Amino acid sequence: MQIIMLIVSSITFVFFGMVVLVPSFNPPDYLLFGVLTVLLVLMGTDNLMDSRKKVGVIFLVTASVTCLTALKELIVH
Repeated sequence: MQIIMLIVSSITFVFFGMVVLVPSFNPPDYLLFGVLTVLLVLMGTDNLMDSRKKVGVIFLVTASVTCLTALKELIVH
């Protein structure tokens, strides 16, 4: 699970780094929220598997809020 977390967090870091550093790279907001949601879900499930239930629940609740925000942005566009 840690290898998967390392790969996903690296992809997320590179993706958000490109958003910040490359002015011509301008993805839609729902894509940004979607990438963040995937990272938060993986972090939440990893914490639940490590018996840190409160931290895992916080990550999963945050992931559900970002997922709803992504859906709202997708519907608006």
